[in-house]
Amino acid sequence: MTGMLAAAWRALRDCILGEVCCGGPAAADITRGYADASKGAAQSFSRAEVEAHDHMEGLERNLPSASYPAASSVRDIREADEIGGAEVGRTAAEPSAAPSKNVPDLSHVAPLGDLVDADRLDHQTVNLALKGLERQYGPYRLDNVSTDYEISWTAAGRRRQELLMSASIRDGEQSAGIISHCFSRDDEGKLVVENRVICLWPEFRGKGFSTEFSKAIEEYYRRSGVDRIELYADLQDGGYTWARAGFGWDLDPGKLRGSVNSIRAQISHLVTSTPGLSSADKAQLDDILARFQGHVAGYPSPNELVSLSGDEPNLGEKIMRGSKWHGMKKL
Repeated sequence: MTGMLAAAWRALRDCILGEVCCGGPAAADITRGYADASKGAAQSFSRAEVEAHDHMEGLERNLPSASYPAASSVRDIREADEIGGAEVGRTAAEPSAAPSKNVPDLSHVAPLGDLVDADRLDHQTVNLALKGLERQYGPYRLDNVSTDYEISWTAAGRRRQELLMSASIRDGEQSAGIISHCFSRDDEGKLVVENRVICLWPEFRGKGFSTEFSKAIEEYYRRSGVDRIELYADLQDGGYTWARAGFGWDLDPGKLRGSVNSIRAQISHLVTSTPGLSSADKAQLDDILARFQGHVAGYPSPNELVSLSGDEPNLGEKIMRGSKWHGMKKL
């Protein structure tokens, strides 16, 4: 069941990624998504988006309903399960709430490295560990956490075990969005998190969930010894929101080249499609392009770009919305 679930999540991602921009924590609270067709949203959505949303609703209804407290180690998880210590039974859905003043405490969740490194852990054990992430983050609850393992190969030819985690975001009984992350180690043995999908449906954005979730999960990652978080910011709002969230360039040569080319294209489009762009603003943009010609250390950061302002006050926003770039955040 778990393998099928992971495959379904991947199918969902492949289906909607071309349409849905999955951004990150910021004022927009996660980029562009799609609305529930039954609510008659004004925005026009593709058939693939609506079918993906319908599929997701059905998938969530068929997810296992058990909810477990996590333990401090893989051994503790197994022992809790063997002696019947895991509390079985779904926690009642919580009502919407205003963002809390305190960061949710995830100190009870087993260290991520233990789970990534474990040799052929059974799915029940892994699910039991990460069920501890199921809780309220600001207005919404993370629910239906599910995991799976995959084997891949690094660029250096090293066998890599990846731990996949998917979850739904709930506002009471309503689906508010989805999350999909991948955890693994790189060729140097450093623990890496890849944010594959983080999407909130349009009517659930801007309420503070992503800010609360990011604070809590990044603290958990630090405690687990995670070296960095990687992502691909793309489409309508992803490039803008991840830049505001403080993500920098992924310095892998191929990824960096693609990122820089995207920003150059954005700037060129801005210059040619903005009648009346002032000479001062054009000079700023020329300076940005010149810096991309120099040493990598002198490249403007995504956050610097998104913060650009001149006679056109939203100069940086216009560059970064619609941009596609590979991002990374060191922890």
